[in-house]
Amino acid sequence: MSKPSLILIGAGGHARACIDVVEQEGKYEIAGLVGLPKEIGSRILGYPVFATDAQLGDLVDQYQFALVSLG
Repeated sequence: MSKPSLILIGAGGHARACIDVVEQEGKYEIAGLVGLPKEIGSRILGYPVFATDAQLGDLVDQYQFALVSLG
């Protein structure tokens, strides 16, 4: 059975700690992160930063779960 996808909103230092916790828990598959425009295309601990806050409205239809990872 596949895990539900989760996006992280924020791509800074706190996101790294959140990724660690999500990975340890093992209940969700991290699809990627929402960050600043200058962060698009980068990777945080192997996960892509693929969207900005401006795209959150579009992501609601694609992802059921999100974690605010702003510190």
